[in-house]
Amino acid sequence: MQHEDKHIHVDDGLPDDICQRLGIPLNNMVLSHLISALNIFDLLEISAPISFTDYAQPIVDRLAAVIMPRLSHSKLNCTPEDAEKISHAMACYCLKFTTTNHWALLSQDNISTNYFQDIYPSIYYLIESFLPSINYPKEIVPPTYLNAAILNMISIIFYYLDITNVDAITISLNFSGSPFTNNMIEAILKDHISHASVHFVTEVLDDSADIYLSDTLCDDVSKPQVIWKNPPTVSDWQSLAELIIRLKKNKNDQQSK
Repeated sequence: MQHEDKHIHVDDGLPDDICQRLGIPLNNMVLSHLISALNIFDLLEISAPISFTDYAQPIVDRLAAVIMPRLSHSKLNCTPEDAEKISHAMACYCLKFTTTNHWALLSQDNISTNYFQDIYPSIYYLIESFLPSINYPKEIVPPTYLNAAILNMISIIFYYLDITNVDAITISLNFSGSPFTNNMIEAILKDHISHASVHFVTEVLDDSADIYLSDTLCDDVSKPQVIWKNPPTVSDWQSLAELIIRLKKNKNDQQSK
C-alpha cells in the first residue's frame, strides 16, 4: 500500500447510511458538518444530494448564482436543468478552496490545460471568464490552484453534457480511387482525432465543411484544402492538427464578438 495510490470513494447513499447507523434524521447538524467536510476533501460524488452547514450553504448559493447565468447563455446549449446541475456541482467543488487546509488539494505543478484551450476553447474560456466573479469579493481559488480548478470544472461539464458537437469541425473527404478509399481514410481519422469533436463527410463535395481533405486540389472548394497524395506522414498529421486548432480558435473568436 505504501507504493500505490490510495482512493476513497463515497457514493450517493452515504447520508442515508450515516443516519441509519447513528439513528439521526437527515437534517441533523452533525450530518451536515460531516458531509460538508467530506466535500471539502473531495470525497463525494459530484451528484450527491448534500445538505451543507450554515457556513457553507451561502457560499454554494452565491457561487451557483454567479455560474448559472453564464452557462445558460453560453455556446454549450445547456438546458435550464443541466445549467442548474452544473453550476451547483461547480459551486460545491469551489467550496473546498474555502478551507485553510490547501495541502489536501491537488497542486497545479503537473497540470496543463493546453489541450482544452486548443480542442474545446468554448468550454475553457467560459470557465476562465467566470473565475474572477467566483473570487469576488475575496479570493476563493488561489492563483496556485487555478489550473487545477479549471481542469476539474471542465470535468464537471463533461460529466453532465454531451460535448461531441462543442467546437465541432467537419472534414469533407474526397479521395480518388474508390469509395473504399474514403472509408479507409475516415476510419483512420476517427481513430486519431474523433475525440476532438471532428466529424466527417464522405463521397459528397460539401463546401459547407470546414476542411477539404483529398489527394487532388479542387477549384470549386473555398475552404482550406489539405492534400495527401501519399499515406500521411507525421508532419502531415501535425499540419492537419494545427489547422483544426486554428479553425476552432477562429470560430470561437468570431462567436465571442
